[in-house]
Order: sequence, then C-alpha cells, then structure tokens
Amino acid sequence: MCSACGTAGLFAVMEYVEGGTLRQFMAEKHSYVSWARFFARLAEALAYAHAQGFIHRDLDPDNILVDTQGQPHVTDFGLAIHEDQQAARRGERAGSWAYMAPEQVRGESHRLDGRADLWAVGVLLYECLTGRRPFRGDSLDELLDQILHYEPKPPRQIDPDIPAALESICLKCLRKDPAQRWTSAAELAEALRRFARATDRGLTRRAFWAGLPVAGLTVAAAGWFAGRYWFSPHPPATLRADVLVWRRNQWCSLRQAWVLPLRNDDMIRIEIQCQPPRLLYVMWHDLANVTTPLYPWRDGRWTERVPEQVQHSVILPSERLDLGLPVKVNTAGHEWLLVGCRSNRLGKNVALAHLLSSVPPLKLPNDMAVSLSLDQVEYLVQSRGVEAGAPRHIQDPVLAFQTALVERCGPHFMAIYCMALPVAP
Repeated sequence: MCSACGTAGLFAVMEYVEGGTLRQFMAEKHSYVSWARFFARLAEALAYAHAQGFIHRDLDPDNILVDTQGQPHVTDFGLAIHEDQQAARRGERAGSWAYMAPEQVRGESHRLDGRADLWAVGVLLYECLTGRRPFRGDSLDELLDQILHYEPKPPRQIDPDIPAALESICLKCLRKDPAQRWTSAAELAEALRRFARATDRGLTRRAFWAGLPVAGLTVAAAGWFAGRYWFSPHPPATLRADVLVWRRNQWCSLRQAWVLPLRNDDMIRIEIQCQPPRLLYVMWHDLANVTTPLYPWRDGRWTERVPEQVQHSVILPSERLDLGLPVKVNTAGHEWLLVGCRSNRLGKNVALAHLLSSVPPLKLPNDMAVSLSLDQVEYLVQSRGVEAGAPRHIQDPVLAFQTALVERCGPHFMAIYCMALPVAP
C-alpha cells in the first residue's frame, strides 16, 4: 500500500551496492592472491545459484559489481535459465558473445549446466590476469570460430610472472569439453582458495635461521644466528644469498655458526643467486638505520648506477677472492642485507633509502635470550605468529624489524631476501 496515495502496487526492492563494476575494478592493479580470492568469492556465489537450479548465462565485467571492500556481487539474471525450463529453450543462443561457452554458441540451451558459467569465469579471470580476452576476432564470425575451434594462448606466454598454478586453474575453466572443466563452482572456489593459502604460506613470510641455539646467550652480545627472510607478492623468482666472512685464512659461510658474530674490521663477501634470471638490487642496512646501495648503484651512491642486466648471480665486491667489504661497527646489534629482483628497471624515483630509514630503529633489551631450535623458529614464522603452548621467547623485535624492512620495499620488487647479521664491536 502506497502511503501517499493509498493505492496498492508491486515494488521491486534491490540491494544497493556501493562501488563499481568488475570492468572498472580490473583496470586497477591487484596481486595474484587478491584475484584468486576475488574469483573464489565469485565462484561461491555461482555455486549457490547453481544449487537452486539456475544458470546465469550472461556473466561479463558489467554484470559483476564490486563493493568498496573489493567483494564481487553477481547481478543481472535477466537471461538466467532454470533447469526446469531448458527443454523448451532448445536452440536458443543467449549471453554476451565474448563470454559464451562453446555449447552456448552452438545453441545447446537444453543441455547447459553450471559449467557454462565456469567458462565465463575463466574468460574473466584470463582478462584480469593478462589485460586481454582469450578469444578475439575482427568480426563476430571470427570470434565464434575462436571459441569453438581454437585453444587460448596460455596466460604465461603473455606475462611470465603469472603463477603457473593460477594459469592452470584458469585454463581448466576454458576447456572446450564441459566434462574437462571444473565439476562445479564450489570445486573451482576451493582450488582458488588453495592457491591463495599456498601462496600466503610459501611466499608471503618465510624465515630460515641458522645458528647455535644456546640458552642464556644474549642477543645484545651478538645473538649467534643469521636470519634469512624472503617475500614475494607473486612467485616468479627464487632468491638466495650467502655471506662469507674471512676466518682462519679462508672464506667461511655464515651458515657455519662458529664464524658469528661479525666484528669490526671483518671482511665479507656476498654471493647471490636468482632463478630465473632477473635484474638484481642489493642494499645494506646498518645499525644506524642507514641504507647503503651496493649493487647496481655505483660507489654506494643512490644517484648513479652501473648498466643493469638480467642475470642469475652476483658476487660482491667482485669475483676476486682477495677482495672483501669491510665491516665497521662500534656497538652490538644487527645489520641487514637486502636483495630484491625485478623483471624491469627500478625507477629512479623510488626512494628506497627513505623507505627503509623510516622504519623505527631496532632496539633490543640487554637480557633478551635465544633458546629456540631451528625447527621451532621456522614453525613459528610460517604460522605467522606464536601458537598457543609454543615457546614465546623468540626474537620478536628482530623478526618485526625484518618484516618492516621487507614490507617497506617489497611492493617495488618481485621478491625480497633479507638476512639478519649479528655484529659485535
């Protein structure tokens, strides 16, 4: 009943979604994990519709709304078909051509199921990952011929940084034969969430600690451990670094615990490996919270670089075994080696020195002790926090500082490797 005129009527009430469309959202830059979670939510919404017997048939970037929290909302069910109506819709071709599955193109509406929508999800995911649709043509006939008869170009041929696992998920959506696609939207959603979880565990925060876990040995007195920590927003490269120190008339790796701590006037060498080859950037962050560029910057000056080249290894200061970098310290604590890699040149406007110096300096209590084994430390770090019942005297300030360094410069690199180096006067 209308309160104004007193007449009865029918009203359509719809949710207001503040935000924009997927077409607008895909124009922004998002991480691969973010896309995986986004499409997992989209697949879950479709799983609900499919469970009610509906097939959307018209998924495209304009029919998916994205709210201000980045969550998808499936809209426009105007062309949706219910399984009870399919027999009467034989021969009907409905939907947005570029997102229609082969069986839709052939007019097999009487045989459609939720896997037709999963094809459209695959087209959308492909478009979000590569910036282009998998099937294109100068005319409608060319487009439909592509959909019916040609396999899409693998996304990693367009952008090699796309994770192989995410590419496989996408391409499985785009199999010509529905029987070879994901069985259900729920199965697709779970595959995407597994990818996101695995990426979080394996690439967001991983630490390796090498050293002598002696109870009562204070960090301020040197700590006797070296921490290795690497971060990647996506998995295109693996970084490893080793620091060698001159001990007993030979170069000894810090993996040998007896060489620590580093002391004033020690000479060190740095060996870095990257697979696949990338442009490498090396920095040193000292006790005074000052970052010095080591490579490819010339003579430690941020304003000048040597010619940058894609490579799989770097040795600093050079391959000559009689050369080393001097360690200069007056107090005990930790200095830090940071290595980043990129597929293209780092812009000169990226102020890494400012980003890293803005991290609050690391301050440790003199009585802080180390008594965890290597396995315990790895477990705690991979769990992204100290679990109930686990030892709690891990070097929290050191780990927090290491995390802060990585997260400040992480957005500018494909992967970051950070090593903590205990030093003593």
